[in-house]
Amino acid sequence: MFHHLSPRKRFKNNAPSPPPWPKPSCKHEATMPGSRGIPLRRKCDSAASDGSDEDRMRKMDVFENTSSQFPKIAFPAGNNDFRAARNRCSLACRRYNEIAEDAPVEERVAGFLTIVDPKPRPSSSSSSASGTSGTSMEQLFTDPDAKPTVPFVKSPIWMDYGLRVKIHPTTFINRFCTILDTPVADVVIGARCNVGPQVTIVSVGHPLRAEERREEVTKKAASYGQSVVIGDGVWIGAEVTILGGVTIGDGAVIGAKSLVNKDIPPDCLAVGVPAKVIRYLTDEPPMEYDGSVVTLEDALNVQ
Repeated sequence: MFHHLSPRKRFKNNAPSPPPWPKPSCKHEATMPGSRGIPLRRKCDSAASDGSDEDRMRKMDVFENTSSQFPKIAFPAGNNDFRAARNRCSLACRRYNEIAEDAPVEERVAGFLTIVDPKPRPSSSSSSASGTSGTSMEQLFTDPDAKPTVPFVKSPIWMDYGLRVKIHPTTFINRFCTILDTPVADVVIGARCNVGPQVTIVSVGHPLRAEERREEVTKKAASYGQSVVIGDGVWIGAEVTILGGVTIGDGAVIGAKSLVNKDIPPDCLAVGVPAKVIRYLTDEPPMEYDGSVVTLEDALNVQ
């Protein structure tokens, strides 16, 4: 049965904007394995919460107009070994994308691992035919006690190399995700993230001068990689583009079609081209709904 709720109340949030830092009570910086100690939350600064609104806005502007100090590492993408690595990843992505939606979870796990972890694994009694065992985040929908080993990734997905893409197993990635990664820099996506459809992560770059991009002429590397780190609990909206060298803090929400080319602080809503912080979510009231359903039959009867 459709449970109708009272009409959503309009309200005006008169609470002051929280400072663009974690609360002073926290005493550590969160990091993801493989992120090389890169903070996903800024260090706590008790003075940050004591300043005026003008001071907080100034500090917010400083945050939004900076990028993480990830190094740009050049590499010769045209060399045979790099080409071979891309071809391997392309084939692995194609095979994963061809797996049927109703295929056994073990088959999907094995397919995803061939993209990001192509090393052979020892077989076991619970392994799939390819010698890879594990569980996917999608099993949590039917078994809350499941311990996923790979994220729930809807096909199709594309990567260039896959070798340094580290996605937490509790994360969900929707269809048509493209990750233009490199073998010289990590792409890290934290725990419990939701990545919308047609999201693009571009961690590869090239020189701005045309003559420098002619690798066959200069005999110098014309590609470089920069890390991308996405914290825990982040929601990336549909058709968002994320460029290399940025960090998105824990709990942030990136609005659909936004372009992220600078760091995004934790617990905020950022939208636009380029993405800018609209507000912080620390004091965001709980979502109110106009109704709820439990079964598909109930859903189809909603008027």
